[in-house]
Amino acid sequence: MKYFLLLMLLPQDGRSREVAYDERRTVEIRLAVADADHHTACVITFPEDSIEAIVASWNEGDISLERRRDRLFVKLLRKVEGDLHVVGSSGTLYRLYLRPAAKEVDGHVRIVKPASEKRAAITSLELVRAMRRGAAPDWASVQSGETPLGSAGGCDYIGRYVYEATHYVGFVVELKNKADGTRRVDPSRFVAKGLVLVGARETVVEAGKSTLLYLVFWR
Repeated sequence: MKYFLLLMLLPQDGRSREVAYDERRTVEIRLAVADADHHTACVITFPEDSIEAIVASWNEGDISLERRRDRLFVKLLRKVEGDLHVVGSSGTLYRLYLRPAAKEVDGHVRIVKPASEKRAAITSLELVRAMRRGAAPDWASVQSGETPLGSAGGCDYIGRYVYEATHYVGFVVELKNKADGTRRVDPSRFVAKGLVLVGARETVVEAGKSTLLYLVFWR
C-alpha cells in the first residue's frame, strides 16, 4: 500500500533532470501552479538517507510540502516564489529557489553529488552550530575581538569572533539596536559574494538590546 501511495504522489507530467550539488549555488525549481484541474507535484530527490529539516518562510496557503525519506514533494498552490532550504541527515544544506512557470516545468529533480567530490571536514551547518554554542572545536581556529563594522538602519554591527575551517570562514557579529523601537532581523536579506549560510540568535531585538548574527562564507 505504501508504494501505491508513493506512486500517487509522483508527478504526472513535467521534465526530469539531474543537478550536481554545489553549496555555492542555489537550485532553481520550476513549478506549475495548482488549480482545480491540475494538482501536479514536483519530486525533489536528495543524496541523503533522509531529510532532517525544512526551513521556509511561506504562507500556509502558498505551498504544500511533504517529505518521505530522501524525497521532498512540492506543490505550488499560488503564483508566488521564494527560497526553500533543506537540511539532510548528513547535515548538508541544500538551497532551493521555487519559481512558478507555465512551461518547462519540473516534475522530478534529482540532486546528485559528483563521484569525485570529497566531503569537507565539516559542513557549513556544523560550523554555525559551533558558533552558536560559542565552542572552539579542534577543526577550526577561532579569533576573538571587538571590531566596529559600521551602522545601518539604526543598528550598530560589531565583529566578535572569526572561525576559520578547511572550506569555510565564519563570522559572529553583534547587532545592537540603537533605535527607539523593536528591530526585526531577516537573515534572508543579507547577501554577499561567497555567503552560503546566515543565522541569527534572535530575530526580534528590542530597543537597546542586541543579538548575534552568524555568517558563513565559502573560502
